[in-house]
Amino acid sequence: MSFRTLLASLLAVLVLQPVSASAARLLGAGWQGNLFEVDPTTGDTVPIPRGPATTFGLAGLAYDVGSDRLFGMNLALGGLTEIDPQTGDVTLVGQFSSFVPVGLAFDPVGEVLYSIDLSTDVFSSTTSQLIQVDPATGAGTAIATIPSRQIRSLVFDESTGLLIGTDWLNQALVAIDPTTGVDTVIGIHGQSELRGLTFDPQDGTLFGVNPFTNELLTVDPTTGGTQFVGTLEAGADPIGVLEFVPEPASLPLVSLGLAALCASRGRRRAR
Repeated sequence: MSFRTLLASLLAVLVLQPVSASAARLLGAGWQGNLFEVDPTTGDTVPIPRGPATTFGLAGLAYDVGSDRLFGMNLALGGLTEIDPQTGDVTLVGQFSSFVPVGLAFDPVGEVLYSIDLSTDVFSSTTSQLIQVDPATGAGTAIATIPSRQIRSLVFDESTGLLIGTDWLNQALVAIDPTTGVDTVIGIHGQSELRGLTFDPQDGTLFGVNPFTNELLTVDPTTGGTQFVGTLEAGADPIGVLEFVPEPASLPLVSLGLAALCASRGRRRAR
């Protein structure tokens, strides 16, 4: 069987396989470490019990479907953590060293994490430092400085191979080259704050949250425009980060699709 025939067969399985409405869960977390399951159609929230290790200071979430791991940037523990989405248990992967990161995005093809270093981006600054984070150790490597931006959230766009970030300084949605840090303005989102960017793996909808107004939003990745979905009820700990996590039953299907994507890209690069 040729590679093209095999790839076509894999994609046919993905297309024809019925996907239930519960195939992916949207998780949210507040700065104080409270975890919630969020209804992406209404914004309704259900608390998830916290594990024995604190998730206080959670500045980003990212899910690796290949290894079924949910990562968190935890400023209280000073490092990259792994979070059990069922129990809330937190395990420290590794320390940040000199970085103070915010936002987190996972590239499933390169199998690396990206974040923004806040140690060079205090509120009076006008630059952001893009860093690459090793998911095995938590070690960070500076990639590039992004001028005239205060990036507060990141998500990896598999359709373009670029990062999408929210610029707090200019209320803009920007596309960022993960290898050079070069950014391009997509559009003005107009929110007082926009964080928690995450793509719905089922239909590609981009979600975000305004922690100042407790609003769940959809975000147009081509214009930066936002639409109100619902009010997030999170008590005194406003939700600031979001991430979709597939249900266990849907993991084999998603992993199959990821394998096909990686194989396809690998062959194209080798030509």
